[in-house]
Amino acid sequence: MHGEQGDADFTDAHFWLENEWPSLISEFSPSNVYNADETGLYFRALPEHTYVLQNDKAKGTKSCKERITILCFASMTGEKKKLIVVGKSKQPCCFKGVKALPVDYTANKNAWMTQEIFSQWLIKWDNELDRKIVLLVDNCTAHNVSLNLKNIKLTFLPANTTSLIQPCDQGIIRTLKAYYRLKMRKRANINDLSKKINILEALHFVNEAWNNISDVTIRNCFRHGGFIKTEEEEEEEDDPGKDLADKTYEDWMDIDRDLQTSEEVF
Repeated sequence: MHGEQGDADFTDAHFWLENEWPSLISEFSPSNVYNADETGLYFRALPEHTYVLQNDKAKGTKSCKERITILCFASMTGEKKKLIVVGKSKQPCCFKGVKALPVDYTANKNAWMTQEIFSQWLIKWDNELDRKIVLLVDNCTAHNVSLNLKNIKLTFLPANTTSLIQPCDQGIIRTLKAYYRLKMRKRANINDLSKKINILEALHFVNEAWNNISDVTIRNCFRHGGFIKTEEEEEEEDDPGKDLADKTYEDWMDIDRDLQTSEEVF
Protein backbone atom coordinates (compact mmCIF):
# COMPACT_ATOMS: atom_id res chain seq x y z
CA MET A 1 0.00 0.00 0.00
CA HIS A 2 1.09 3.56 -0.56
CA GLY A 3 0.01 7.14 0.12
CA GLU A 4 -2.67 7.77 2.75
CA GLN A 5 -3.62 4.10 2.92
CA GLY A 6 0.02 3.10 3.48
CA ASP A 7 0.36 5.58 6.36
CA ALA A 8 -2.93 4.55 7.94
CA ASP A 9 -3.00 3.52 11.58
CA PHE A 10 -4.90 0.23 11.72
CA THR A 11 -4.42 -0.10 15.50
CA ASP A 12 -5.96 3.28 16.32
CA ALA A 13 -8.78 2.72 13.84
CA HIS A 14 -9.68 -0.61 15.46
CA PHE A 15 -9.37 0.84 18.98
CA TRP A 16 -11.65 3.79 18.16
CA LEU A 17 -14.31 1.57 16.60
CA GLU A 18 -14.24 -0.84 19.53
CA ASN A 19 -14.03 1.69 22.38
CA GLU A 20 -15.23 5.16 21.29
CA TRP A 21 -17.83 4.41 18.68
CA PRO A 22 -20.14 2.25 20.86
CA SER A 23 -20.70 5.12 23.30
CA LEU A 24 -21.53 7.52 20.45
CA ILE A 25 -24.02 5.21 18.76
CA SER A 26 -25.68 4.58 22.13
CA GLU A 27 -26.24 8.34 22.42
CA PHE A 28 -27.31 9.10 18.84
CA SER A 29 -29.59 7.20 16.48
CA PRO A 30 -28.17 6.32 13.03
CA SER A 31 -30.25 9.07 11.40
CA ASN A 32 -28.44 11.59 13.63
CA VAL A 33 -24.91 10.40 12.83
CA TYR A 34 -23.24 12.32 9.98
CA ASN A 35 -19.87 12.28 8.29
CA ALA A 36 -18.42 15.25 6.38
CA ASP A 37 -15.30 15.41 4.27
CA GLU A 38 -13.73 17.58 1.57
CA THR A 39 -12.38 16.55 -1.78
CA GLY A 40 -10.66 18.47 -4.53
CA LEU A 41 -12.00 18.26 -8.08
CA TYR A 42 -10.35 19.22 -11.36
CA PHE A 43 -13.72 20.14 -12.78
CA ARG A 44 -12.57 20.51 -16.41
CA ALA A 45 -10.14 17.59 -16.58
CA LEU A 46 -10.71 15.03 -19.31
CA PRO A 47 -9.23 11.55 -19.74
CA GLU A 48 -5.72 11.66 -21.16
CA HIS A 49 -6.52 8.88 -23.67
CA THR A 50 -9.52 7.98 -25.79
CA TYR A 51 -10.37 5.70 -28.71
CA VAL A 52 -10.88 6.96 -32.28
CA LEU A 53 -11.66 5.25 -35.56
CA GLN A 54 -8.60 4.28 -37.59
CA ASN A 55 -8.91 7.10 -40.13
CA ASP A 56 -10.01 9.78 -37.67
CA LYS A 57 -7.75 12.39 -36.15
CA ALA A 58 -7.71 13.11 -32.43
CA LYS A 59 -6.50 16.25 -30.70
CA GLY A 60 -3.86 15.96 -28.03
CA THR A 61 -4.69 17.83 -24.81
CA LYS A 62 -3.23 18.35 -21.38
CA SER A 63 -5.37 17.79 -18.31
CA CYS A 64 -6.98 21.05 -17.23
CA LYS A 65 -6.24 21.61 -13.54
CA GLU A 66 -8.77 24.28 -12.65
CA ARG A 67 -10.04 23.11 -9.30
CA ILE A 68 -12.77 23.44 -6.73
CA THR A 69 -13.12 21.96 -3.25
CA ILE A 70 -16.33 20.13 -2.36
CA LEU A 71 -17.59 19.46 1.16
CA CYS A 72 -20.04 16.58 1.10
CA PHE A 73 -21.77 15.08 4.10
CA ALA A 74 -24.37 12.42 4.73
CA SER A 75 -25.96 10.43 7.53
CA MET A 76 -25.69 6.74 8.40
CA THR A 77 -29.20 6.22 7.02
CA GLY A 78 -28.29 7.80 3.66
CA GLU A 79 -29.60 11.34 4.00
CA LYS A 80 -27.52 13.78 1.93
CA LYS A 81 -27.12 17.44 2.82
CA LYS A 82 -26.61 20.27 0.33
CA LEU A 83 -23.04 20.43 -0.97
CA ILE A 84 -20.67 23.26 -0.12
CA VAL A 85 -18.28 24.20 -2.94
CA VAL A 86 -15.26 26.48 -2.65
CA GLY A 87 -13.95 28.06 -5.84
CA LYS A 88 -11.34 30.71 -6.61
CA SER A 89 -13.61 33.48 -7.93
CA LYS A 90 -16.37 34.98 -5.80
CA GLN A 91 -18.37 36.23 -8.77
CA PRO A 92 -17.47 34.41 -11.99
CA CYS A 93 -18.85 35.97 -15.17
CA CYS A 94 -21.09 32.95 -15.70
CA PHE A 95 -22.95 33.81 -12.47
CA LYS A 96 -24.27 37.05 -13.96
CA GLY A 97 -28.06 37.06 -13.83
CA VAL A 98 -28.21 33.77 -11.91
CA LYS A 99 -30.62 34.07 -8.98
CA ALA A 100 -29.86 30.77 -7.24
CA LEU A 101 -27.10 28.18 -7.31
CA PRO A 102 -27.63 24.44 -6.85
CA VAL A 103 -24.99 24.31 -4.09
CA ASP A 104 -23.73 26.61 -1.33
CA TYR A 105 -20.85 28.39 -3.05
CA THR A 106 -18.02 30.47 -1.62
CA ALA A 107 -14.51 31.36 -2.74
CA ASN A 108 -10.93 32.19 -1.82
CA LYS A 109 -7.70 32.46 -3.79
CA ASN A 110 -6.74 28.80 -3.28
CA ALA A 111 -10.24 27.26 -3.49
CA TRP A 112 -9.57 25.68 -0.09
CA MET A 113 -11.79 24.93 2.86
CA THR A 114 -10.88 27.25 5.75
CA GLN A 115 -11.74 27.43 9.43
CA GLU A 116 -13.89 30.49 8.71
CA ILE A 117 -15.93 28.75 6.02
CA PHE A 118 -16.30 25.60 8.08
CA SER A 119 -17.33 27.61 11.17
CA GLN A 120 -19.94 29.62 9.26
CA TRP A 121 -21.44 26.43 7.84
CA LEU A 122 -21.54 24.73 11.27
CA ILE A 123 -23.21 27.72 12.91
CA LYS A 124 -25.80 27.96 10.12
CA TRP A 125 -26.62 24.25 10.29
CA ASP A 126 -26.68 24.27 14.10
CA ASN A 127 -29.28 27.05 14.06
CA GLU A 128 -31.44 25.15 11.55
CA LEU A 129 -31.44 21.88 13.48
CA ASP A 130 -34.27 20.94 15.82
CA ARG A 131 -32.49 17.86 17.21
CA LYS A 132 -29.09 16.75 18.48
CA ILE A 133 -26.67 15.17 15.99
CA VAL A 134 -23.05 14.04 15.95
CA LEU A 135 -20.77 15.04 13.07
CA LEU A 136 -17.72 12.85 12.39
CA VAL A 137 -14.82 14.65 10.70
CA ASP A 138 -11.10 14.18 10.25
CA ASN A 139 -8.62 16.39 12.08
CA CYS A 140 -7.50 18.60 9.19
CA THR A 141 -6.69 22.22 10.02
CA ALA A 142 -9.96 23.62 8.64
CA HIS A 143 -11.97 21.48 11.05
CA ASN A 144 -10.05 22.62 14.12
CA VAL A 145 -12.63 25.16 15.29
CA SER A 146 -13.83 26.21 18.72
CA LEU A 147 -17.55 26.87 18.69
CA ASN A 148 -20.35 26.75 21.22
CA LEU A 149 -22.83 24.63 19.27
CA LYS A 150 -26.11 23.63 20.86
CA ASN A 151 -27.22 20.87 18.47
CA ILE A 152 -24.05 19.55 16.81
CA LYS A 153 -21.49 17.43 18.60
CA LEU A 154 -18.28 17.68 16.57
CA THR A 155 -16.27 14.47 16.89
CA PHE A 156 -12.83 13.92 15.39
CA LEU A 157 -11.78 10.59 13.96
CA PRO A 158 -8.29 9.45 15.04
CA ALA A 159 -5.36 10.78 13.02
CA ASN A 160 -4.27 8.67 10.05
CA THR A 161 -7.40 6.51 10.10
CA THR A 162 -9.74 8.29 7.69
CA SER A 163 -8.72 6.17 4.69
CA LEU A 164 -9.73 3.13 6.74
CA ILE A 165 -12.94 4.16 8.49
CA GLN A 166 -14.23 7.55 7.26
CA PRO A 167 -17.42 6.75 5.28
CA CYS A 168 -16.86 9.50 2.69
CA ASP A 169 -13.50 7.86 1.91
CA GLN A 170 -15.06 4.39 1.61
CA GLY A 171 -16.76 5.19 -1.70
CA ILE A 172 -19.10 8.17 -1.31
CA ILE A 173 -16.64 10.69 -2.77
CA ARG A 174 -15.48 8.30 -5.49
CA THR A 175 -19.09 7.66 -6.56
CA LEU A 176 -19.71 11.42 -6.68
CA LYS A 177 -16.73 11.87 -9.01
CA ALA A 178 -17.75 8.88 -11.13
CA TYR A 179 -21.20 10.37 -11.76
CA TYR A 180 -19.69 13.80 -12.37
CA ARG A 181 -17.28 12.49 -14.99
CA LEU A 182 -19.96 10.37 -16.60
CA LYS A 183 -21.94 13.57 -17.17
CA MET A 184 -18.87 15.18 -18.72
CA ARG A 185 -18.40 12.21 -21.05
CA LYS A 186 -21.99 12.48 -22.25
CA ARG A 187 -21.50 16.04 -23.41
CA ALA A 188 -21.20 16.47 -27.16
CA ASN A 189 -17.74 16.83 -28.79
CA ILE A 190 -15.51 15.67 -25.97
CA ASN A 191 -12.39 17.19 -27.52
CA ASP A 192 -13.80 20.69 -26.96
CA LEU A 193 -15.60 19.97 -23.69
CA SER A 194 -12.91 21.19 -21.32
CA LYS A 195 -12.88 24.57 -23.07
CA LYS A 196 -16.63 24.99 -22.86
CA ILE A 197 -17.52 23.91 -19.35
CA ASN A 198 -17.60 26.79 -16.86
CA ILE A 199 -17.87 26.88 -13.10
CA LEU A 200 -21.67 27.27 -13.19
CA GLU A 201 -22.06 24.16 -15.33
CA ALA A 202 -19.63 22.33 -13.04
CA LEU A 203 -21.76 23.21 -10.01
CA HIS A 204 -24.84 21.82 -11.72
CA PHE A 205 -22.95 18.67 -12.72
CA VAL A 206 -21.69 18.19 -9.16
CA ASN A 207 -25.16 18.69 -7.70
CA GLU A 208 -26.71 16.23 -10.16
CA ALA A 209 -23.97 13.71 -9.40
CA TRP A 210 -24.60 14.12 -5.65
CA ASN A 211 -28.33 13.63 -6.12
CA ASN A 212 -27.66 10.43 -8.08
CA ILE A 213 -25.87 8.71 -5.20
CA SER A 214 -28.24 6.24 -3.58
CA ASP A 215 -28.88 5.95 0.13
CA VAL A 216 -27.86 2.27 -0.22
CA THR A 217 -24.37 3.28 -1.34
CA ILE A 218 -24.02 5.67 1.59
CA ARG A 219 -25.15 3.06 4.13
CA ASN A 220 -22.74 0.53 2.62
CA CYS A 221 -19.89 3.04 2.94
CA PHE A 222 -20.66 3.43 6.65
CA ARG A 223 -20.63 -0.37 6.78
CA HIS A 224 -17.25 -0.54 5.01
CA GLY A 225 -15.86 1.84 7.63
CA GLY A 226 -16.99 -0.41 10.48
CA PHE A 227 -19.85 1.74 11.79
CA ILE A 228 -22.52 -0.84 10.97
CA LYS A 229 -21.77 -4.23 12.46
CA THR A 230 -23.24 -6.53 9.84
CA GLU A 231 -21.29 -8.47 7.25
CA GLU A 232 -23.92 -8.50 4.53
CA GLU A 233 -24.14 -5.43 2.31
CA GLU A 234 -27.34 -4.07 0.87
CA GLU A 235 -27.86 -4.61 -2.83
CA GLU A 236 -28.45 -2.07 -5.61
CA GLU A 237 -25.37 0.07 -5.05
CA ASP A 238 -24.61 2.80 -7.60
CA ASP A 239 -22.96 1.84 -10.86
CA PRO A 240 -22.31 4.98 -12.92
CA GLY A 241 -20.77 2.82 -15.64
CA LYS A 242 -17.74 3.50 -17.80
CA ASP A 243 -16.85 3.36 -21.48
CA LEU A 244 -13.08 3.67 -21.13
CA ALA A 245 -10.29 1.17 -20.75
CA ASP A 246 -9.74 0.25 -17.10
CA LYS A 247 -6.37 1.99 -16.70
CA THR A 248 -7.52 5.16 -18.49
CA TYR A 249 -10.64 5.28 -16.33
CA GLU A 250 -8.74 4.71 -13.08
CA ASP A 251 -6.13 7.35 -13.98
CA TRP A 252 -8.93 9.82 -14.71
CA MET A 253 -10.74 9.02 -11.47
CA ASP A 254 -7.53 9.40 -9.42
CA ILE A 255 -6.21 12.54 -11.11
CA ASP A 256 -7.31 14.79 -8.23
CA ARG A 257 -7.42 12.21 -5.42
CA ASP A 258 -4.58 13.81 -3.42
CA LEU A 259 -5.47 17.46 -4.02
CA GLN A 260 -4.90 19.66 -0.97
CA THR A 261 -8.23 20.94 0.34
CA SER A 262 -7.27 23.13 3.30
CA GLU A 263 -4.42 25.27 4.55
CA GLU A 264 -1.76 23.61 6.68
CA VAL A 265 -0.67 25.34 9.87
CA PHE A 266 2.84 24.65 11.15
